[in-house]
Amino acid sequence: MTKLFIAAALAALTLTNPGAARAQDAPQTLPASAPRAARQHLIGEVTAIDAAAGRLTVKADAGGAAVEVTTDAQTVFRRMPPGQSSLDRAETIARADVKVGDRVLVPNGAAAGGAAARQVIIMARAAIDEQREREREERRRRTLVGRVTAVDASKREVTVQARGREGVSAVTVAASDATRFLRYAPDSLRTEHARPGALADVRVGDQLRATGERDAAGTRFAAEEVITGTVSRVFGQITAVDAARGEVTVRNELMGETFTVALGPNTTLRRLSPEVAGQLAERRERRQQRRAERGERRAGREDSPGPRPRVNQEGGGENREGRRGEGRRGEGAGRGPRGGGGNFQQMFENLPAINAAELKKGDAVIITGTAGADAKRLTAVSLVTGEAELLRRMQPGGRGGERNMSPGLPGDVMGGGTGGQERP
Repeated sequence: MTKLFIAAALAALTLTNPGAARAQDAPQTLPASAPRAARQHLIGEVTAIDAAAGRLTVKADAGGAAVEVTTDAQTVFRRMPPGQSSLDRAETIARADVKVGDRVLVPNGAAAGGAAARQVIIMARAAIDEQREREREERRRRTLVGRVTAVDASKREVTVQARGREGVSAVTVAASDATRFLRYAPDSLRTEHARPGALADVRVGDQLRATGERDAAGTRFAAEEVITGTVSRVFGQITAVDAARGEVTVRNELMGETFTVALGPNTTLRRLSPEVAGQLAERRERRQQRRAERGERRAGREDSPGPRPRVNQEGGGENREGRRGEGRRGEGAGRGPRGGGGNFQQMFENLPAINAAELKKGDAVIITGTAGADAKRLTAVSLVTGEAELLRRMQPGGRGGERNMSPGLPGDVMGGGTGGQERP
């Protein structure tokens, strides 16, 4: 029976889900229905090590409390490979091999009463990180994201404009009889909320996310699962709030159109905080400084005698903005998430959450939502409110515009940030 308890605890220890933002750091606990002895196992992360006293400080997943674990010469330390839930694969290590950041399981550690632990089971942070990186790379390899540009129902093929590391290209998504089709939920772009769909539901202009295998040329994708939906973004001002119906009316600043926006149970509501506003201001200042420096370099080259640098628009060499290897991919290419979009998405996830009752007429908002048959009616996936000028700068082409900022738009949707999901 003890082995069964430890196996259940090891399963909790090895949970390494890299899904939604910071999910890997979220507490993982055994269910309340688990036997009492199993729930007494201490599972958490090593935050400090006192080698002289033989003590480990562990931040427990259950409740987040700091727990001191005493060890002595009789304590057995064993290290598990990531993803394993059987001690058969564990290797015996020394206490000195334990590092801050490692995941740890101390059987009956929560009830040890200060006595030295008989056994400490470790999962190295470095090994966990390596496993997560392998899993992310595998998801990227098997994931295609883009915008639908054509649908050929007779051939069961969908053409998408897909954005990858080499830029934007056309890819044919080939569906078989076994391909699973889903539609994004009206108020969520997370795959776990998607609903059953069919090839007949796919429309030109839809956002598409497919899982499967790409051919060697990279132009054809054999799909096992396809998720699609019509995604829109609106920046404007709230002109009316209907709290009873869970709706707001928004006038689009760009086109002057009025939209009715429904707030669903999964809609994410955030307020742009002064802290994030300050970070965005710093980003703008750094960008303006880089542009000024590039302008000075260009002016220096024009004034200098001799041949000018070769212009390369396809990537590699020096382009018109004096940068190396970026070509037409735009600012920030080759430096991680495009234009820092992933960084902004992390900021978005940490913005203060609000509820619909806090919205009022006159508020400036950015809404990412899905449209149905009525193009003037949206269901909000996310709504961000805050100072109008800052929100305006988040819009593509906006005044002093922040590039590739897509608040609330997950990274697996073209133009999104990280949103807790992986980029292709």
